[in-house]
Amino acid sequence: MESIYKSDVVIVGSGISGLMTAISLYPRKVTLVTKRKLGEMSSSAWAQGGIAAAVTKEDSPKKHFEDTLKASSGLSNEEAVKTITHDALEVVKFLEKIGVQFDKNNGEFTLSKEAAHSYRRVLKINGDQSGKYLVSHLIQHAKQQGHITFVEDVSVDHIIQKDNQCHGIMVIFIKMKLLIILFFFNHQILF
Repeated sequence: MESIYKSDVVIVGSGISGLMTAISLYPRKVTLVTKRKLGEMSSSAWAQGGIAAAVTKEDSPKKHFEDTLKASSGLSNEEAVKTITHDALEVVKFLEKIGVQFDKNNGEFTLSKEAAHSYRRVLKINGDQSGKYLVSHLIQHAKQQGHITFVEDVSVDHIIQKDNQCHGIMVIFIKMKLLIILFFFNHQILF
């Protein structure tokens, strides 16, 4: 059976993670599947805390990494933490490039110190509405990209797997009181 969507990767979910992944996979063809309309009912939109990144001269990705490991009490994956803390500043720069406006005072980031951070490094957007504004900007940017197809108002009904590997998904799309079943086979599937 052949899919009606021609893509290299299928992403299930349209929160910050799904949107950033879809955007970053350019030039690969991506189909992003979401249960509601883009931006509706996204847990990411409810996020209030902000983004932690070493953006000041006295701070560094190494210090951010050390703080994160200390706070996790040995429960975090060190390689993942290293990658995230190292790449955080580049993510902030990318987000600014696509129009995200972090809170600033006199041209400098307004930073807060939270949890186990030893430096002020949490950037916010419109106070405690970071998630809402990030999701909104990422949706706008993703819609401008030619490599992403959006399939909204669908529910993943079945994961098609063989030998413990995902080979596709079956989704149910209910619109205008019609039930349409779409199959995605032989795609890379990301949840």
